Order: sequence, then C-alpha cells, then structure tokens
Amino acid sequence: MPGKSLDETSDATGTLVHPGEGIAGTSLLDGVDEAVPEPAPRPCDAPLFQSALLLFSDESMEKLARASVGIVGIGGVGAIAAEMLVRMGIGSFRVADHDDYEPANLGRQLFATRDTLGHNKAACTADRLTAINPDCRVAAFEEGLRLANARDMLDGLDVVISQGDTPSSIMLTHRVASEFGIPVISGARASVEHRWQVKAKIWNYRAKPETRRYDEEHYPDLAALPFERLTQSALDEYDLEDRRRRSGLFKERALADPGSFESIDPDALRERIANHPDAGYRHVCAVLANTAGCLAATCAVKIILGGPEHELEIDLWNGS
Repeated sequence: MPGKSLDETSDATGTLVHPGEGIAGTSLLDGVDEAVPEPAPRPCDAPLFQSALLLFSDESMEKLARASVGIVGIGGVGAIAAEMLVRMGIGSFRVADHDDYEPANLGRQLFATRDTLGHNKAACTADRLTAINPDCRVAAFEEGLRLANARDMLDGLDVVISQGDTPSSIMLTHRVASEFGIPVISGARASVEHRWQVKAKIWNYRAKPETRRYDEEHYPDLAALPFERLTQSALDEYDLEDRRRRSGLFKERALADPGSFESIDPDALRERIANHPDAGYRHVCAVLANTAGCLAATCAVKIILGGPEHELEIDLWNGS
C-alpha cells in the first residue's frame, strides 16, 4: 500500500500481529525463556511445511511465503480458507470482519469455540494464524471492510477471498479489486434441485481486466454509483434493507417447499424458519461452509503459483 508497509500500524490499515504476538499483546510464547531470535527459516526448511514439499517445489513454497492474501468475512468459509492457507505456507494475511463470535457460530465456524465467544472474528483469526505459524504476518481489520479502509486493505494483495455477508462489503471488495487488478475468489453453497452443492468462483481482474464485476450483476444500483459519491451511512442502510429482503424471500421459499432444503423433518423446518429473524443468512451447516472454504483456498494457491485457472464445484448430497 502506498507509503506504508505491513510493519506499520494505523487505524486505516488494521491491527498488525507480529510473529509470536497475539492481538491482545500477549505473547504466544509465554513461559518460554527469551533468547536472541534466530532468522526466520525459509518455508522449505520449516517442519510445518514438510508435507507440502511432497507436492510443491522449493520455488513454489517460496512464492507462497512471499504471497499476501486478503480475506473479507471470517465465517464458515473464510475461516477454513485462512486455516488451509496458513498451513500451506502463505506468509502474509489481511483479514476483515466486524462481528464477534456468538453461540450460533459454534456449529459451523472453525475459529468459534467457547473461549472465543464474544471476541472479534478478525482478531481471533490473527491469533489462530500466528499460533500455527509465528513467522506469518497478519493485519486484522476489526471494523470490517469499510469505505474508509477498502483501498488500504486490498492494495498490494495477490488475491482476495470475498466472504462478506453484506452487499456493501461485497461491492467494495470487487470494485477495489477490479481497480487494482486483484483476483477475487468466493466460496459458496447452493441448494439446487434437492442437491447440496458447493463451489469456488473466480473473478480474475488481473488476467482479465474486462471481467464483469459481481456487484455489477447482483447490485447494479450500488455498482452504478461513482465511488466518490458513496457514503458509509448509505451503505449501512442498504445492507439493512437487503437483510430484511433476503430473509423474507428465504422464508417464503422454505414455507412453500421446505423439502427443497433437504430437511429430515420438513414440518419442524417450516416452524423454525418462520420464527427465525435471520433465516436468510443462517441456513449453512459446517460441512457445506468448510468444503467451500477448502475449494476457495485451493483456487487461491493455484492463482498464486500461476497454475491452470478453473472454478471448482462439488455435489455433496443428492437428495432426489
């Protein structure tokens, strides 16, 4: 990002977690005698990555270590993607999420535990990634992706995984990524003709700058507004209205045909959805979300290493 490195910290660029240090400033190495730090090992020398070397060359592992990946939205998909990528050797992350973990997240989100309830998702992600690989760098944007920080967060990334759950975060991700020529990946679930399906979609704004943006197709009214005319208050209001609309549409569909969601007990599903305020945002289980996260991480590695680019799709369950 212009004029700054990830070694500098400011409100606009997120909270940086240095190797061996947690978000709260507590050392991940408490209780260990301090010594003069040795130079960080090359990825191909680190025991953490020995199994990866059975698949990738030293040169490829060095590319992963130099790569910087952004993840917008640390839910079921974003968390598993982050976990897979840090274990693959990605050396730098920028993660954004304004939400705190709550009990409803325990059923599907990797970093949701009894210990993380009530804590910010981006901060917990930073702690988790540096606990796995203390040499990786993580900038945590605890306010989420916002109009004020979108360019700072995305500038210079090799790839960004877009898992935001609001139109504004999705729009900002795609608009800024397109401006900077950054590939965008999104892991998603779908229920199609009584099937559980997951996929990873790619918008490669670097290789194909003419690619039509996701927001231009799905949120054309937002996409049509010049960037300088956008305000955060207007975006927040748009997100709120979209949440109401999507929940209403989901309930309407589910009440008309609960069997389309592969429920073992359609009548119970009908009652639960009818009384759930956020039904349109909650109908994802751990298997679907985590599989989508693995597909998104796989696509990110392929793009970073210059491998063949194609979207991935898996049918997990055919209920017909």
